Amino acid sequence: SADAYFTARVTAQKTGPRKDRFGSTELTIIQARVEKTVKLAECVHPLNRAIYGIIEALVNLTRMEMADQETRQIYINRMSEISRLVNRVGGLGDKEALKRIQKKYDDYK
Repeated sequence: SADAYFTARVTAQKTGPRKDRFGSTELTIIQARVEKTVKLAECVHPLNRAIYGIIEALVNLTRMEMADQETRQIYINRMSEISRLVNRVGGLGDKEALKRIQKKYDDYK
């Protein structure tokens, strides 16, 4: 469960094509106005750099199937820096998550 959340009302929406090195896709941009914020816990656990490394590794992993060989190698090489960061500042959960992600990256080597 979340420690805090917000609700918002969409005020504008724009849909159109977007092209990048992976191909073309339909992109939707939404503008919204925050209507309500709810804080369920007084002490929200702060994020550290390790979780951002985990997120980056996961995002890159989702792109591996679409990426060319050169881009895949960039993602694989980036994992060593992410691993160094997570092992330095991450907790046990971060390190376990990284091990699982690394196993998936190993399939692309």
